[in-house]
Amino acid sequence: DFYATWCGPCRMIAPIVEQLAEKTAGKATVGKVDIDQAQQVTTSLQITSVPTLILFKDGKEVKRVVGVKDLDYLLNLINSYS
Repeated sequence: DFYATWCGPCRMIAPIVEQLAEKTAGKATVGKVDIDQAQQVTTSLQITSVPTLILFKDGKEVKRVVGVKDLDYLLNLINSYS
């Protein structure tokens, strides 16, 4: 989850990302990156909007989602790449 503290939609999705981490524990690793604190990573991954969620599999990006999505959508997304 690439986010910014000043971003309203990022604050809306934060509890959903926390629930996602709980529900996928042991199956997927969920992380959060503050774009203002990690500008080099943000630039290298070409993050242009927040919130941006990137799904990596075996170290490679397989899916990118921009904007607020619900828990079911994100769970289905992870399950489709498992």
